[in-house]
Amino acid sequence: MIGAVVIVGSSGEDGAERLLSSSTIQFEHGCVACIELLGRTVLGRTIEELLRGRVDSVAVIASSPFASAVIGHEQVGFFAAQDVWQKAWEKAKGFHAEAVIVVRLGAYVEFDPADLLQFHRDQGKAVTRAWSDDGSLDVWVVDPEIFAQNNGLVSCLGSEDPARYLVPGYVNRLESARDLRQLITDGLGARCHFRPQGTELRPGIWLGHGAEVERTARLVAPVYIGRASKIADQCLITRGSNVESNAKVDYGTVIEDSTVLSNTYVGIGLDLSHSIVDGDNLLHLQHGVSLKISDPVVLRPIRDNRVRSGVDGSFLASLKVRNVAMSSLPKKGQ
Repeated sequence: MIGAVVIVGSSGEDGAERLLSSSTIQFEHGCVACIELLGRTVLGRTIEELLRGRVDSVAVIASSPFASAVIGHEQVGFFAAQDVWQKAWEKAKGFHAEAVIVVRLGAYVEFDPADLLQFHRDQGKAVTRAWSDDGSLDVWVVDPEIFAQNNGLVSCLGSEDPARYLVPGYVNRLESARDLRQLITDGLGARCHFRPQGTELRPGIWLGHGAEVERTARLVAPVYIGRASKIADQCLITRGSNVESNAKVDYGTVIEDSTVLSNTYVGIGLDLSHSIVDGDNLLHLQHGVSLKISDPVVLRPIRDNRVRSGVDGSFLASLKVRNVAMSSLPKKGQ
């Protein structure tokens, strides 16, 4: 049996987050891995690849319960815990597996779990860690034999010099909002496997289920319009933009090189470029300015009973403008 533990969120055992090295966008709540992009999430994509790669059981450990709505599968269990590392340790020990894959979500990494496992067996070490050309990644394989020699998952991962597995596939570290936009444009441009979820009506123009685009609106490839979203008359969506599920872009607005996150209303006659918007929050990427728009005629959240992009329904509201590293890898001797 092969087990996998996927860790979502920033909370952890005392000191663990300071001892870990990979980084991602900093949030007060939640994680970019659970935000819908091109109709899917990094978490959902990671789970799909693990299940395809000979993994028998996956435990998703999140610091908040909203992650349990991301995907449903009999081989996948979701667990909310204040201390995600302690819960991950309990689940890893409970697998009784020949090997356990540990993924701490932050970066988006395309890897073949079966190839990683074979490399781990060939190296003959108790721990293997994935690497890309620019450094280590938060993906490990652990032999359960070392569980008895350590008192926690962080201790296991840092207990010895791991074998290094060079990931041959696409890696986006998602360390900034610009990285998030890069993942979207790479997915629309087929430069990675993070492909849009929906129907490709024309080359590069994707619509999710139930999306409505008025006859006089223009979509210039590549673009993505998510499920149940509405694009009003005379709008222009262009240059790799994406409008996620249940959003509305009102009459005559231009969306260029931008992301409109789920459940967001964008008002009449606006010109939105090089930005990410979520409800009444706007982040302009070129200027590095984050704004909260008080006028609901311009931007506002669309309130309904659907699961939103974050714990409190806000992605950008919890985004730190000054990106601070999130720890993810134990250092030896600390």
